[in-house]
Amino acid sequence: MDIHINLPTQTDEDKALGFSPEIITRKNVIVIPKQYETRQPHRVYDPNSNELLYEGNALCKNHIDRDKIDYNEQDVVHLPGRYVFGGFFRPHFGHFLVECLSHLWAIDSVKGSFNGVLYVPFRGTPFPKPQDQEVFQNICKSRFEALGIDVPVHITNGPVQVDEIIMGTSGFCITPKISSASYFRKFIRTRNAVPLEEDKPEKLDRKIYISRTAIGARKGHILGEAYLERAFLEAGFEIFHPQHHPFEEQLSVYRQAQKIVAIEGSALHLPPFSMSRHCDVTIISRRSHQEKIAENFGLQFEEFASVTPNVSENIVSSWTEKNMNRVMFDDFSVIDFEATYFDLKKMGVLPKGTPQYSPSAVELSNKIRELSRLRKKHLTIFNWDENLAD
Repeated sequence: MDIHINLPTQTDEDKALGFSPEIITRKNVIVIPKQYETRQPHRVYDPNSNELLYEGNALCKNHIDRDKIDYNEQDVVHLPGRYVFGGFFRPHFGHFLVECLSHLWAIDSVKGSFNGVLYVPFRGTPFPKPQDQEVFQNICKSRFEALGIDVPVHITNGPVQVDEIIMGTSGFCITPKISSASYFRKFIRTRNAVPLEEDKPEKLDRKIYISRTAIGARKGHILGEAYLERAFLEAGFEIFHPQHHPFEEQLSVYRQAQKIVAIEGSALHLPPFSMSRHCDVTIISRRSHQEKIAENFGLQFEEFASVTPNVSENIVSSWTEKNMNRVMFDDFSVIDFEATYFDLKKMGVLPKGTPQYSPSAVELSNKIRELSRLRKKHLTIFNWDENLAD
């Protein structure tokens, strides 16, 4: 059975951001995961026309000689059927949301049957453990179901020849800054958010503080965050640890939220998929300053839900592994608690009478020693403020 493609309309905003709704369909192509030994990136190759159709994480139509493509024809496995190509699959929560869904808007443009979504593994093949293929497919399948994407998933464990492939351009990116196409946002929001005509502020009844206190020593956070939690609890907020809840429950919680407050991090990529346009959002920076990461997260809220978050930026210093010359995603930040409470009250996030709790200098020092011990690495201070003494 043939398929028909109905492309979405490209808006002026899409064009200005560099998004173009294009779809390539091709038969009998070779899908080749990343090759470690030759450093060849993920590729989709058409041996009939000697065209490279996909490389890295982007569509292309470039002529290439067969000897420039690294794969052994004896290793190619036939994958019967028709598949929408999803690019690479990465199980990390935040990267899955911003990188592994970006091509899937094409699903809504395909009129006709197909067998599922095909991914290559982010780190290439073969998988370190044979069971990883099934584990990753189950992770992806459960997330798809929660997001309302009702299609099977196949993650290849080596090069495959596909009977027919459908490839859409990317509709979502995080570099150099977060941006998205109108048709990708429609694909996500129609499946997860309250319909616009039903999105009423009076239906929102939950105040959510998204916590990082339970994610362990390997992940970065703000030192003394538990003191912030205490203040938010007294102000009537729920302390929400998203990693302890399935995807569908997270989406439901954000859909009901009147207010969302969070320390900047991967968990913030999900609320814009389902939250109300009347929700008030506040982001507390933990690694922004020069790179303005918190503000970059804010762009996703603006594009998906027409909500401009408040940003509290009061980082005093960050603790990073020795010899690092910049703050990394897993570093620990020290914030000015008094200035942060001032921001939160001025923004109307916390009532003016909310008690202000903060850690002592001794507690912060002990916490740094504990984290150094847990990581088995020496942590050293990285000052943001060039005017402060070393």
